[in-house]
Amino acid sequence: MKGAWYKVLCSFALVLLFALAACGGDSESEQEAGGENTDAESTTEGNESDSDGEEKTIDFMHLWPEGSSKQHHDIVNGIIEEFEAENENVTVDVEILSNEQYKEKLKVLSTSNELPDVGMTWAAGFLEPYVSGNMFASLDDLLEGPLNDMFVPGTAEAYALDGTTYGLPLELNITPLYYNQRIFEENGLEAPETFAELKEVVQTLVDNGVTPVALGNKDRWTGSMWYMYLADRIGGAELLNNAILGEASFEDPALVKAAEEVQNLVDTGAFLNGFNGLGNDEAKGYFLNEQAAMYLMGSWDLPEFTTSEENSQEFKDSIGYIKFPAVKVEKVTVTALLAVLV
Repeated sequence: MKGAWYKVLCSFALVLLFALAACGGDSESEQEAGGENTDAESTTEGNESDSDGEEKTIDFMHLWPEGSSKQHHDIVNGIIEEFEAENENVTVDVEILSNEQYKEKLKVLSTSNELPDVGMTWAAGFLEPYVSGNMFASLDDLLEGPLNDMFVPGTAEAYALDGTTYGLPLELNITPLYYNQRIFEENGLEAPETFAELKEVVQTLVDNGVTPVALGNKDRWTGSMWYMYLADRIGGAELLNNAILGEASFEDPALVKAAEEVQNLVDTGAFLNGFNGLGNDEAKGYFLNEQAAMYLMGSWDLPEFTTSEENSQEFKDSIGYIKFPAVKVEKVTVTALLAVLV
């Protein structure tokens, strides 16, 4: 990628990054990811030019629709307007998609090497096919100065493969368990504080003909959050992390127990029928339409549940959220929150 054009792209990416990071402290975003989402650049060269003053176009694709992510949508529009005003020969061509549509379009565009110049990506395994195909540009040079010190230690490393960084984090979210207070009240239930209480809630809802949990596990990362929470609570964070790194076995009794607890939930009927064939957006629709009582997801969804004009005030008023219920193991109660990079 030619030097002058690369600097223009980096300039836009950094303006986007800083503005969103500045708002991240007092707002929740509508990103998803194995829940992990970040700002990234592709190596596509379709509109590049190194001639000063020549008209240039930056193709930018994001997943903050106005309806479900109004705050981020408006912030990004403001960033684009300011950037174009300061760079009169540059036009930012924006395409906005929902989360699942975004992921699918990335796959399609990658087959013809037509990825946008700037967009969003997720960490770890999601990056690998794009990096191995030489479709994402290195951002290492952006981390050589004081910018690197602005990130929570370890977060930028999540977007590095073989020592090269291909994305930068925007936010750090938590993953609460959302629940519909009206449905709970109608079924004589209270928000569970322990996993044992959660199982009782699930059984009561099943007995009353109510779907307990909206889960769409087609892309697997959503269901993995249930497993990771239970693995963390039963076996501890160190064991889970070591297993992920290949330094411990997933056949460890504690991790096997966590998997068994997830399977027990499945057998009880905790999740939507056919949940392994449903996308996350499809499953979330059941929660939004009050056809399921609970939904485990990152705090990026909170604005959609509480402020989106697409949802009724009755629904907004009924939403509550709690930490994932505690699990008591050998007289120790584990209550940690799952954090997700965005």
